[in-house]
Amino acid sequence: MAGFACALGAALTWALYSVLAVRFAGVPSEAVAGFCLASALLAGLAHLALEPAAALAPRHWAAVLLLGLGPMGAAFFLWDRGMKRGDPRLLGTLGYATPVASTLLLAAMGEGSLTWQVLAAVALVAGGRVAGGAGGAEGVRRGGRFRASGVTPRASRSRAAPPPPSPMSPSKADTRTAPGTSGAGRRSSCPDEA
Repeated sequence: MAGFACALGAALTWALYSVLAVRFAGVPSEAVAGFCLASALLAGLAHLALEPAAALAPRHWAAVLLLGLGPMGAAFFLWDRGMKRGDPRLLGTLGYATPVASTLLLAAMGEGSLTWQVLAAVALVAGGRVAGGAGGAEGVRRGGRFRASGVTPRASRSRAAPPPPSPMSPSKADTRTAPGTSGAGRRSSCPDEA
């Protein structure tokens, strides 16, 4: 039961991280390296405190380093960048393909076999993408951010140009006051106010 609780906690943490990545789009994706380093240090301390010590050979350390830089580090970096610049719906759907892709990779390397269950999983993931709507990919193809859903991240909204002035609102030239008046001598270009 503890394993299921940990899996649920990991899923909720990942979902929260994904949502916050969109909200904090101004934080550069390069910051993920610092998060990964802090996580590695915490995991190392937890290992020393809670598990029997393991002596790793140099080749094991090399494997750990390559896994951290390659698949894990690149995955976190690219996920963060994709959440900030891409369509989260598309990324979420593609995320479901990860177990299928890894199983297919194992089969291609001779470490697994393509069973009917694997093929059914591939069909279900593909069906989920179709059912989820292909509109997410369309927004990316058009070069826009979230255009398919009409949603714009908060950081993009703050950089938007201000709306044009209303034709009925006075311009700066119209709000000048005549010398010696307290604003009562305001000039206006609107015919109704003249």
